[in-house]
Amino acid sequence: GSTLIHNVAPWEGIFRDGDAALAQTLHEHGIKLIDERFFQNYGTFMDQYYARLDPQETKETTAIIALENMLAQKGFPAIDHGILRAGLDAMYNVINKNWALEDDAIPALATLRKFGYVLGLISNTSDDKHVQNIIDETGLRPYFDLVITSAAFGYRKPDRKIFEAGMNVLNVTAAETAMVGDS
Repeated sequence: GSTLIHNVAPWEGIFRDGDAALAQTLHEHGIKLIDERFFQNYGTFMDQYYARLDPQETKETTAIIALENMLAQKGFPAIDHGILRAGLDAMYNVINKNWALEDDAIPALATLRKFGYVLGLISNTSDDKHVQNIIDETGLRPYFDLVITSAAFGYRKPDRKIFEAGMNVLNVTAAETAMVGDS
């Protein structure tokens, strides 16, 4: 997000719609949230997730664990991860529709590939499946020799471990590597 793709609409409404899909799916699996105020009183799930991120902590907390913890605090302990995954999938299906490919992303990546560059994508995310879906839906996968998400790896950027893992897989050194990002 914000490097190869950008959001189309402001996130506030999208996150609310995503929460509605999450809550509906949980409800269909027997997890009846008290009422509509559940998420309104505590902000959206994504708002809560990002608010709890400690900028000094690089160990990733996955969306499933964050959702499980949030629901446990609200009196819904020990929910099957398959149900949580279904809820998150419903939420991310809404959220992913708000991402659009930057106009110059594919031409830039194609040019780099043409000149022989080895390309890796490292993304901070609470949910590996979410980012993998975006990569496939936007047609970015063929341009990358490697895709690592912090949710799958366990550590977020800027932790050097995630960069070192990428360089090891690609068999390149730090001196041969450049990082491009939005911050």
